[in-house]
Amino acid sequence: MQKFTLLTILHFAFLTANAQSFSKGNLDDLFLKRYRYSPHLDSTMDVTNLSADGRKALIERLFAVDQLYRVSLKKMDGQSESDKADHFWNLIMINDPVNQAILLKLLRRYGWPCDKDLSFKAWFIVWHTRDNYEQLSKFYPYLVKANQMQCINTNQYTQVHDKIVLMKKIRGL
Repeated sequence: MQKFTLLTILHFAFLTANAQSFSKGNLDDLFLKRYRYSPHLDSTMDVTNLSADGRKALIERLFAVDQLYRVSLKKMDGQSESDKADHFWNLIMINDPVNQAILLKLLRRYGWPCDKDLSFKAWFIVWHTRDNYEQLSKFYPYLVKANQMQCINTNQYTQVHDKIVLMKKIRGL
């Protein structure tokens, strides 16, 4: 009985606090301030026994998550200083490292996808590491091999290659 009473009091306090917050702003503001950020996918997932169709579906999913909030930002059309834009950037920052970790697992196990569409989608996930030398350099050997096997668009490979060369030069490597 005491647990029920305590839970009822806590629930009432939560509802009262939310009602006060809601009365001061709109529903979007309430949602954005109370939202807990978590990635769409789990970076600890096991990719060791995926079929070709399973790998394709996973890369498709990684790409969908990669683009989801970027598209939302683009639709905002210049409102990049808003709470909503911050919300989308937070979701991008949470999901990108997870997507990259999963893609790296796939590459280590199966190599770069030689399918033109999947290669393009995998490249986008890699390209979003372009400001992080350590992370980008983890993907680079797979891109080199994919380029040698003609499994990646030459322009995409060149963009990553040039970025690596520039970052090495800046770091004095």
